[in-house]
Amino acid sequence: MADQLSALMVRLTELADARGDVPEDGSGIDGVWTDEVPDVDHDREWLVAINADGEQREYRVAGDREMTIDPYHAHAWWDTDQVVPAAIFDPYGGEQLRPPETFDRSVEDQLLLSVEAALEELGHEFEPTEVGDVE
Repeated sequence: MADQLSALMVRLTELADARGDVPEDGSGIDGVWTDEVPDVDHDREWLVAINADGEQREYRVAGDREMTIDPYHAHAWWDTDQVVPAAIFDPYGGEQLRPPETFDRSVEDQLLLSVEAALEELGHEFEPTEVGDVE
């Protein structure tokens, strides 16, 4: 297992908190938290989902379509018409399933930059993560 938490998972939980979706009593998010995050480079939004529970849960992807998400995992959707998300992450990393061809970097890095831009817009203080372009 990895030595450190994924920067993306940390930023996603910070975004939930910055948006006021984490209970103030410190009990954490119940079930699945979903949000739309504007992409930093494109005029589109990501759909992200995080399962903060210790068991599988379902969440709504689009319309009446639902998806199952494993415990302590996140899904990132670029196109909700697809059968699978662009990527699936856990606290220690992720796997690209259907990476869009429009990015100059990995899905994880693209989404990380987008989440950090959303946090900055909300006035949340953090140390920006360095990401590189895909060569």
